Amino acid sequence: MGTAKYSTKRAESTKLHLTEKMVNKLPLPPKLGRATVMDDGGARGLGVLLRNNGRHGGSRSYFWYRKVNGRGRWKALGDTSNLRLDGPDGARDLAGLWNTKADRWRADGYPADANPFADQQVYTLAEVLERFVVKRIPKCKRPVIAEEKLRQRANKHLRGLLSMRLSEITDTMVADLHTGMVKTPRMANMVLQIVGALYRFALEEHMYRGLNPAQGLDRHKAGEIKRERFILPEEMAAVRRSLDRSPCLSLRHFVELSLLTGARSGDVMAMRWEDLILDGDEHRAPTWKLPDSKSGPYDAVLPPQAVTILRARQVMRLGDDPWVFPSEKNGSGHLVNLRMAWDDMIKDAKLWSTDPNRRLRIHDLRRTFASWQAMRGMSLPHIATALGHRGMRAVEVYARLQPSAVRAGVEDSSTATWSAMNAKEVAQPPARPAKRKALPAKIAETR
Repeated sequence: MGTAKYSTKRAESTKLHLTEKMVNKLPLPPKLGRATVMDDGGARGLGVLLRNNGRHGGSRSYFWYRKVNGRGRWKALGDTSNLRLDGPDGARDLAGLWNTKADRWRADGYPADANPFADQQVYTLAEVLERFVVKRIPKCKRPVIAEEKLRQRANKHLRGLLSMRLSEITDTMVADLHTGMVKTPRMANMVLQIVGALYRFALEEHMYRGLNPAQGLDRHKAGEIKRERFILPEEMAAVRRSLDRSPCLSLRHFVELSLLTGARSGDVMAMRWEDLILDGDEHRAPTWKLPDSKSGPYDAVLPPQAVTILRARQVMRLGDDPWVFPSEKNGSGHLVNLRMAWDDMIKDAKLWSTDPNRRLRIHDLRRTFASWQAMRGMSLPHIATALGHRGMRAVEVYARLQPSAVRAGVEDSSTATWSAMNAKEVAQPPARPAKRKALPAKIAETR
């Protein structure tokens, strides 16, 4: 039995006499990529596509492919788990139907009005995006926010590719797009991830056959470096003055609550009145329950200043509106974007920077909350709990902001080490003479 040839760049092929048992045991490519195995058992053009999608798993599917009238014609027949090889309406039967159509068209002289492949739809990237939103976005934890971000990034950075057919977009185009966003490396990597995800989805849905132009492209390493920017003590007064001058009351309350609770911006904008416990007592402190947070459900502490702000917004509440930050501009019913008001506030505070790594962003409010806790000496496990993190990895970056705790530990251990090195030798008591061992009885009698 032969073996399939594998490649990460193009789907190479070999021929085998396929059986049902053999198809289920065909190995997937060892690395990201595709391989095809053609059937030489009588069904011309029938083959099995073996696809390795890395962490997204792999798949085996039947297809039909022949060169007809000078062009390659491809038809996806179905996944091997849902379509049998033989039998009525099996893969060999379906391949035979397409062979009959191709042979009849050739016998008629390839008339354009009788082209059996003319109804084959060629999808654009925008059409794949719409189907992706319908099928995949509802599975996200926060589908409204996920769709908003996906559309915003696609419309801004993929505008030139959305109207193009999937087969027209090359890896060079995607590489040039990625390289052109070198000033915003993190967003460039996100855009590359979006393109790759859309093509993988199109392949899984049999909307496209071909290569993924985003596969194999190197990401910007600078985009993988963890951001450390937060509002410094000397900048906080400028932020306060700018907030007081801002005409957007929702921005002011949003920034204040973000700094006081450390919650993610999306969670603050989607805050519900039913999740708030404002009336604390000796057994229960004011708390904000976050059931749908990115890192899982957790309870955020509401300090007195946050309770005061929420009381003020409660007075502004219209009827039974469930949202703390309501908005009628989108379907979610609450705020989803304060970018323009935020940028105006940062510019007014003289904190705007052309360097994206130094420019303050909305998510830096959450980092400011954690950084100030670290500077006040709070332990990393407590910071992780306050942020709703399950592990310690996400808060390790704040360890550098605890110099006093580190200095105290270093001085204490250094003092102990130095004392041990320079301690005077303690006089040892004289050693006792070793006891003489008793001689065996027979030897003792001879003496």
